[in-house]
Amino acid sequence: MALARIDMAVSPSPDAARGSMQASPDRKHPDYYYHWVRDAALTMDLVAKLYEEATDPQEREVWRTVLEDHTQFSLRLQEVPNPSNGLGEPKFYMNGSAFWDSWGRPQNDGPAIRAFATIHYGRHWVKQDGGSWDALYRSELPATSIVKRDLEYVAHHWQDSSFDIWEEVNGYHFFNYMVYRRAMLEGAQLARENNDPEAARYYEIQAHAIAEKLDDYWDARRNLVITTHGAENDGKGKTSNLDVQVLLASTHAAMDDGRYSPESERILATTVAIIHEFQSLYKLNQDTADLDLGPAIGRYPEDVYNGYGYEKGNPWVLATACVAEIHYRALVQWQKDGHFDVTEVNLPFFRYASPTWKELETRFNGPIALPWEINSNQTLFHDMLSEIKQAGDRFLKRIAHHTPKDLNLYEQWNRDTGKSQGASHLTWSYASFISAMGWRERALHAISLD
Repeated sequence: MALARIDMAVSPSPDAARGSMQASPDRKHPDYYYHWVRDAALTMDLVAKLYEEATDPQEREVWRTVLEDHTQFSLRLQEVPNPSNGLGEPKFYMNGSAFWDSWGRPQNDGPAIRAFATIHYGRHWVKQDGGSWDALYRSELPATSIVKRDLEYVAHHWQDSSFDIWEEVNGYHFFNYMVYRRAMLEGAQLARENNDPEAARYYEIQAHAIAEKLDDYWDARRNLVITTHGAENDGKGKTSNLDVQVLLASTHAAMDDGRYSPESERILATTVAIIHEFQSLYKLNQDTADLDLGPAIGRYPEDVYNGYGYEKGNPWVLATACVAEIHYRALVQWQKDGHFDVTEVNLPFFRYASPTWKELETRFNGPIALPWEINSNQTLFHDMLSEIKQAGDRFLKRIAHHTPKDLNLYEQWNRDTGKSQGASHLTWSYASFISAMGWRERALHAISLD
């Protein structure tokens, strides 16, 4: 059902351009019938994974067509005059025309995500289906190919302020720096492979400069990664600076070097801080305490957007799925590495997710010297990985608990009743759920190897 909804969101109706992707089919209360660059690109990165892993030729062809159509539509959007006067324009009408009304712009994460999603697609299209990089990346300047245009935009604009992924706060955001860095690193590799060495060096220089910004978001006193520096208008009341978009940055943009990846101690510390915050914030979490569900997770504690207007914010499907994915991806990496460390930084996460660890602390009858490496030749390693998988499962059970019988994944659930509200059939909700389920399968495989 969720996979079908992704396919249905692309070119969904006669008034939509081929390759456009709706955020939701709703056209009023709320009106989400637009092509958001970010939402579409994040979904396309998932579709590229589905394309990569498809073993059925018919399924593979479906995803290849979706990716090709989206790529051609995006190339067209890059040339459409818009209020941002560049590639940072966040959304377009489904027919491909510009949205000229007032909005939070620019949103410079979109071109970065579109760049690495298209690279992801291109690698498998070229390798397995006879595609040519010339259709996606050419070294010429001014850039005329889709990936080169996006990479050049990111390389020259990553230092600019931008609105965040919730389209509310202008400033300098952890999420943006993470997606910028991934785009620059993958772009550098692609440029080198396509005989564009000067661009490769330039993109690498930008990636290193971006990486230096990331540690500025670590708040050692609070033991978490904050989301924004330099917020205008006091961040519209976001005084906690605690936001699930930090976790989304990790799941969507972390590289293999472990820098702010899901298993890293700082991301785990931030994950448990978010879990505890929303556990106590929403009535529905207290009302279902006896059901062994993970807490429903919202965007940030001060949120007031309820899906229709501005009163009190609610938990979101995609935020809850993201927290589940963090658990699965962490244990998959630890099984691959054959060990993990419990540290002063990630200790709150293990106390939350692992009853075995809490029992161990009780038996010690005092503080345990940290860091403590736990490796795969210990029973403790396997017990804790199994418990972390179970902890992740509770968040997917939460999603299942609130999903109506027609399996419609809305944007939000009411914070008191748990009833679905906001945009229906939200494409980003389906993509997040599919991604979490995919990582759950990997987690099951990892545990079976023990």
